[in-house]
Amino acid sequence: MQMVHLIEECVQQSVDSLEDKADVEEPIEFTRIFAVLALDVIASCAFGMKSDCIKNQESEFVLRAQKAFRANPKIIYLMLTLPILIKFIPLSWMPNPFKYFQDIADQTIDMRLKNKDFTRRDLLQIMLEAELPRDENNKSDETESQQTGIKKTLTREVVIAQTVLFILAGYETTANTVSYLAYELASNQDIQEKLIREVDDVMADCKGKLTYEAVSSMQYLDMAISETLRKYPPVVRTDRVCDEDEYNLNGIAIKKGMMIVFPIYAIHHNPEFYSNPQTFDPERFSVGNKAKRNPFTYLPFGAGPRNCMAMRFALLEVKLVVAHMLSKYRFQTCPETQFPLLFNVVQGLLQPQSVKLTLQKRIDQPHID
Repeated sequence: MQMVHLIEECVQQSVDSLEDKADVEEPIEFTRIFAVLALDVIASCAFGMKSDCIKNQESEFVLRAQKAFRANPKIIYLMLTLPILIKFIPLSWMPNPFKYFQDIADQTIDMRLKNKDFTRRDLLQIMLEAELPRDENNKSDETESQQTGIKKTLTREVVIAQTVLFILAGYETTANTVSYLAYELASNQDIQEKLIREVDDVMADCKGKLTYEAVSSMQYLDMAISETLRKYPPVVRTDRVCDEDEYNLNGIAIKKGMMIVFPIYAIHHNPEFYSNPQTFDPERFSVGNKAKRNPFTYLPFGAGPRNCMAMRFALLEVKLVVAHMLSKYRFQTCPETQFPLLFNVVQGLLQPQSVKLTLQKRIDQPHID
């Protein structure tokens, strides 16, 4: 992943900005902290712009994203559970609050197609180099496809739509997942200590400069994130329509056109699949334990993150945020922490009402040469 350093720049700025609050152990609403961090990362990696959302939480980029997310839960739910739809939904169908981001992407594409020497390795640039001609006057790929006989996968419109998808998949979904994990680490100090040891070891090996390979090597972190997504799936349910004439499932006839609902939250909390489902236990996702379990009992994104580039990117961001936070701080509960957490469920999306914790500065930070 070529954008690790872009994510790290944003993460490091956020980690440093919390130092004063950690010094006095001030309660922090982490859903807000991680939400603006997620937007900073999206602005940098998907739109190629420096938004300074962390320093300016009332910036236009932040306010527009909040408005778009609050106004369109149905669209967000569809994009999270069926990300392939982004290839087929015209930009004109996207709700008006997203037009601000469409315009930014459109203007950025124009600028980059005119500047052949542009080298910033972000998501937008990678999509442009892979899919669009370098002719700034060509707004679609239809002419080139006719001339070459090669049909491109993405049109200019879809490239823009993909950047918008990064807001849908990477904003509150990312912020909420990191917040849930921080809450569980604060509530389960033994798990936090085990994760800190892994982070310290990897940080020492890479001299504090995390690479994609270094992050991918953190097996316990991956297990902890998987358990977080089991206990707190971003979407509580998804549905599909049968497209076969008739499908027989264990003696049940499912006819063409029939809608089937998959209750993701209920599946993830079914004791038949996960003993003591309310207990946070990353060991459920060890290699051995995963092999014993039906893979379809774990559906955190409905269609699965492998079908959505934005989701894979969001998971990488979660790993980098947690690794950098734990290299400097420990999460702690406080009197303002909710026990248990309370949620809002809006159009199938699971959202925490509040995740308030304190940070404790680590006096045992590893020395990295």
